Amino acid sequence: MGIAAHWKKAIGLLFAFALLLGLLPGLSAQAQNISVLALVRGRGATLYDVPGGTSLRTFAPGDRLDATGRTEDATWINGTAADGQTGWLRVEDVIIYDLLTLPVVDGVNAPAGQPTNAPTTAAVPSRPGPTATATPSPTPRPSPTPRPSPTPSLTPSPTPSPTPLAAPSGGKSATGVVRGGGAELLAAPQGSVLATAVTGDPLEIVGRSDDGAWLLATDGEGVTGWVARGQVVTFGVEVVPVLALPAAGHVASGSAASPESASHQPAGQTGTVSGTRGSSLDGEVVANGVRLNVRSGPATTYAIVAKLADRAALSLLARNENSTWVQVALEADGFGWVSARFVTTGGAMDELPVSDAISDAPVLAAPAPRVSTQTTQSPIANLPSPQTVSSSPSGLTGKLALSAADGSIVLYDLAGGSARRLTSGFDPAISPDGGKVAFLRGGLGLFVIDADGSNERLLYSGGEEMRAPAWSPDGEFIVFSRVNGQDTCRSLGFGFCLPDNPQLSQYPLVRKDLRTLSRIGLDKENFQDLPTLDTATAPSWNDAGIVYQSNSGLQITQDGPDRDKDGNRVNRELTREYLHRDPDWRPDGARIVLMDATANHQEIYAINPDGSGLTPLTRPASALLETLPHNVAPVWSPDGQSIAFLSNRDGEWAVYVMDGDGSNQRRLAVGVEMNYRFQNEQVISWGK
Repeated sequence: MGIAAHWKKAIGLLFAFALLLGLLPGLSAQAQNISVLALVRGRGATLYDVPGGTSLRTFAPGDRLDATGRTEDATWINGTAADGQTGWLRVEDVIIYDLLTLPVVDGVNAPAGQPTNAPTTAAVPSRPGPTATATPSPTPRPSPTPRPSPTPSLTPSPTPSPTPLAAPSGGKSATGVVRGGGAELLAAPQGSVLATAVTGDPLEIVGRSDDGAWLLATDGEGVTGWVARGQVVTFGVEVVPVLALPAAGHVASGSAASPESASHQPAGQTGTVSGTRGSSLDGEVVANGVRLNVRSGPATTYAIVAKLADRAALSLLARNENSTWVQVALEADGFGWVSARFVTTGGAMDELPVSDAISDAPVLAAPAPRVSTQTTQSPIANLPSPQTVSSSPSGLTGKLALSAADGSIVLYDLAGGSARRLTSGFDPAISPDGGKVAFLRGGLGLFVIDADGSNERLLYSGGEEMRAPAWSPDGEFIVFSRVNGQDTCRSLGFGFCLPDNPQLSQYPLVRKDLRTLSRIGLDKENFQDLPTLDTATAPSWNDAGIVYQSNSGLQITQDGPDRDKDGNRVNRELTREYLHRDPDWRPDGARIVLMDATANHQEIYAINPDGSGLTPLTRPASALLETLPHNVAPVWSPDGQSIAFLSNRDGEWAVYVMDGDGSNQRRLAVGVEMNYRFQNEQVISWGK
C-alpha cells in the first residue's frame, strides 16, 4: 500500500511537471530563468565551483558569460561560459548590467575572506589581439591614496592622509553598485578622497544623511567614506541608520567639481621619468567598447589630455607607487596617465619604473559646451541657482529632460540650443503640457517640479524602491513602478522556476522582487495599484492604455479594475520576448517604440499596438565590430515625427535623434555628459 502511494505521488508530480511544460511560454516571469550579460574586466577572472571555493578555470579580458544568479550581498555571480561550464565569479572581476535584477541563490554565501586555493601560477588565457596578453592573475587593488591638493604651483607638496572613517557598529546595511562615471568615498561631503570606485563596484551602505543625499559606504577593501547618492544605485537604503554628517572642519579646501570637468593640475613634477622609453611594455586598452580617458597625472582629478579607443595598443612607460595608474606614450609625442584597471599587458607591470611626473600635454578640448557637473545632491532649497550653457540649435522644437551622468536633471531647449540644470534626481518625465517635470530622488521618493525650477514638492514616499514615472495623457496622474513584495521558486535550470516544494529541495531556491505599477494624483490623492504582471516596470501612458515592460514581454493594461465589463482581463500581451524593453507610445497611439536586446546588444524597434509590424529602426554599422554599440532609451517627440535616444556608437554615450521611420539619424550637441547603466533608467523625456 505504501509503495503504491509513493508511485501515485510520483506520477502526480510528473503529470504536474508535464502540465507546466505545456503551459510554456505562457508562464510569467517566474517560469523564465533570465540571464544577464557579463564581461570579464581587463585583469581577467577566475571561475569557482562555489564562492571562494575550488578554481575551475580562468577567463581572458573581454570574455563573455551569462549570469543567472547572485549571492545576497551581490559580491558573487553564478555564470555560464560559452561552452556551457557553470560556476561562480567575483562581481569585481566583471562588468555586468542589471546585476541586482538577478535572483538570489539561497544557501550560497560569499566567503568571509579571499579564496585560499585560487591559482597562483596559471596564466589567464590570452585573447587574440595585436600585442597584448592578459596578466597572470587578478591583482588586488592597493590601498587608496588621497587626491592631490590642486595648486597652480608645479613644486611637489606633500598632502596629509585624511583620517579613515569607521563604519558604525550594529544596524542594518544595504547593497549599492557604483554607477557609470565611478564614485569617490570622501571623509566628508566635498572633502578629502579616501578611496575611488569604478563602475559596477559593489558597496555596503551602512548609513545615510538625513536628507538622503549622502551615503556612508564601505568598499571591498574595507574603506568607509561618504559617497554622493547620485553616484550609486542602491536598494533598500531606507533601512540603514540616519547619521550626522561630519563637521565642516573635515571638509577639504578646493573645488568640488566633478573629476571629468576638472581643469586644474594638482601639484607634481613635470616632464617624464628618465629611461622609461627603453624599459617600456606593450599593452592594450580593455574598456568594454568605450573610449578611455588619458589624464595628465595619476588620478581622476587631473585634466584629460587624450582619449583611447577600446583595444588600442599601448606603450607603457612607468607606473605610480601603488601601480594603480600607468604612464603611457601619446601618439603626438609626450605621455599621459591611464587607470591600470583598464589596461592589460603580457609583462610584469610592477617592474616598470615608478614616476610622479605630470604631463604638459595640452588639455583635450570638449566636443561641445556642457553643463557644470558641480552639484551638492541636496534638496532644491540648498541648490545653487540653475546654470545655463549655450549649444547649437537642433532644428527641432520642444525640450528634453535629461538625466545627466552627475546625478542632475537638465532641461535642454531644442529650438534655442541651451541647457539648464533643473534639480538633482533621476528618471525625469515632462508633463503633457510641458509645464512640470516628475522625477525620483533616491531614498526620498517621487517629486514634481515646475519647468522653471520653482515649486518642487514631494508627491509620494512609500519606502519602496521606485522607478520610471510617466504622466497620464491629461496630466492629472503619474504612474510609476515600485517593489511590492518578493517571491521564491526552485530553479530547475533551462528556464524553469517552479513554486517551492519539498520534492524539489535539491534545486536552488531563488528570490525575486515583485513589481507593480501604481498611480497617484497630483493632489497626492487617489493612490491605486494597477492590474499588471508582477514584474512591471518602464510604463508609458496613452489614451490607448499603459504599455510597460515585464519579464514575460511587453504588456498593455488600463487604469482601473483588472477586468472589463464583460469579465475579460484588461492586461493583455503585446510581445512574448522578455528582452523587449522600455516601450514608449507615439502620441497618437498608432506605434510603440521599444528596445530589443536579443542579440546581446540593444537596438531600437517600433511595433503596432496589436503586436504586428515589428520593425528595426537602428542597426549595427558593421557586423565586423568586436563590440557592437548600443542604442537605448527611445522616446517620441510630442508631434510624433521624431525619436530621441541614447547611443554609444561614437565611443561615449550621447543623445541622438532620428525620424519616426529610423532615417536621418544624427547626434545632438546638447552639451550634457550622459551615461547608461542598463537598469531601465529613463534618461530622456521629450516634452513641449
